[in-house]
Amino acid sequence: MPTKQELYDLAEEHGVDVPDGATKADIEEALSAAGVNVEGNDEDGDTAATDAPAAPGDPALFDPQSLAEAQSGTVNDPATRSDAEAEIVPAPAVGAQASETSTAPAGGDVEVALLPADDNAGEWHAPLNVEDWVVLDGSHDEVPDRLDGHIAYVVQSHSVPAPDSQGGPNSAQALDEDAPVTVRTRDEADALLVLPLSAIKEVGRGGRNALLPHG
Repeated sequence: MPTKQELYDLAEEHGVDVPDGATKADIEEALSAAGVNVEGNDEDGDTAATDAPAAPGDPALFDPQSLAEAQSGTVNDPATRSDAEAEIVPAPAVGAQASETSTAPAGGDVEVALLPADDNAGEWHAPLNVEDWVVLDGSHDEVPDRLDGHIAYVVQSHSVPAPDSQGGPNSAQALDEDAPVTVRTRDEADALLVLPLSAIKEVGRGGRNALLPHG
């Protein structure tokens, strides 16, 4: 059964007047008189607000691939950032803006998941820490075949001062991509490995990603 506050919200949504100091029963009676069924559907067959499914959460966390595909061909797609004049599709769920319907090339941020892997000159990776994990590549000489696809957790990695585009000092740290990374599996193998980055298929930051294989 909905709470009194939920009934108030439902009455407001359907434009039902509720007198001050009304009890829960009074609100239910007013909604019923207006043809709103608080248990499920109203008389028009529409699902009541109290039966609406919960929001699925941030799609960037729960379904990043679908989110990236939805941005393809829009102003958020780096492929649309060219000197050629063309009308560009607005981003999903965003009304067309003057800047988006202009024939000039689009500007601003893009969906990073759509960036070509070989078009990231000047970018650097944040250092790995003990909360991060990797997927091992069994095709590499340093990884036993039986550990191919297994997940291992970072024990130690190395960092270097991040490059600065202006040529000045930079206090930020970047992953030392030339240094080995020490990792350990948390499975029956309990393997401790010191590997180059080339022996790693994927890197996971923080929490585990269910889309990647489990060790």
